[in-house]
Amino acid sequence: MPNFGYYYYHLYLWSYVYRPGALAISVIESYYDPIFMGIIFLIYMLVLAFMVKMRESASGLSKSELRIFCVAVVSFLYESFFTCWSFWVPPLLPDQDMLMDISSNFFWILDCGLFALVMLVFNRNLRKKMLQLTRTSTVVVITQN
Repeated sequence: MPNFGYYYYHLYLWSYVYRPGALAISVIESYYDPIFMGIIFLIYMLVLAFMVKMRESASGLSKSELRIFCVAVVSFLYESFFTCWSFWVPPLLPDQDMLMDISSNFFWILDCGLFALVMLVFNRNLRKKMLQLTRTSTVVVITQN
């Protein structure tokens, strides 16, 4: 859509274009993101309460469900940090434009791989399969004449 875009700024940062629509979206997004993060947090608390209730029942709570919940919590905490860093920290450090731009880009790159990294930490089977991919193996090929 015209006037609502991003542009690549200073070879290390994506930012909103300086047009009325994009600037309005940047203000809206700075409130929209934390509100939805709060809603997600409430949902996580409901899931946690449900998991505690299941643990007290006869069926119990499996370790894999707890690991999945831990992955979700770590991802949520990082997304909350990233949202605060992106929208609320820059006004507190007005003289640190270069630091904020580079660190925001770094945190964005980390954000892209965080879920995969956390899954590798919490999922033993996935971790074993990844290690098997990195090991060298010898394949013997037998041909008939």
